[in-house]
Amino acid sequence: IQRIQTLYLLIIAALMAVTLFSGLAWFAGDAGEFGLYAFGLKTAGGEVVQSTVYMGVLLALACALPLVTIFLFRRRLLQIRLCVVEMVLLLGSLAMEGVYYFLSWRVFSDLSFHTQGFKPAIVLPLVCLLFAYLAARAVFRDELLVRAADEYADRPNTTGPGVCPSACSGSSVPIGGLPFGRKRFAIRTDLIIKRMLQTFAGPENNFNFEA
Repeated sequence: IQRIQTLYLLIIAALMAVTLFSGLAWFAGDAGEFGLYAFGLKTAGGEVVQSTVYMGVLLALACALPLVTIFLFRRRLLQIRLCVVEMVLLLGSLAMEGVYYFLSWRVFSDLSFHTQGFKPAIVLPLVCLLFAYLAARAVFRDELLVRAADEYADRPNTTGPGVCPSACSGSSVPIGGLPFGRKRFAIRTDLIIKRMLQTFAGPENNFNFEA
């Protein structure tokens, strides 16, 4: 299981589960009090007055997809694509919430007395949209780290046996002395930053990485 992106995806699944089973809005008028839920506009007694099944399906998919994505940690590129799909589902859920809120409001608009309001759960897909973006960015960062490490491992050794150049200071560090911890992570990160600067800065900018 991966690191921070797993937490982001679990947060999305939990928040969308709250959205799926909580009230999204309320309406009150001469006919009584009604609540807008994922799968229908219901009376206080639980009777469905108007179906909202399309919104419910979108919310259910947006709740289940992050759980599936967590267990695809060996296929990081697919995880990134699924995070993008999740963001599309969340945007669709927000759009459907607006549509069904408007349709529910029209049901009561002809009454002599009516009032309505939102409930906190209606904005949770917007919060999940931020976490989906953070999860996609974290997976992409891991993919960059893995690719940089693979390229570095496959590169021929030109500085002597058992020695690799440090990407940030230019000093020589024994490969066997590097633990699988912060030092190795720092060297991989420095390699990625160096390659990104060389790629995007252009040939006219000569960065000195040996300083």
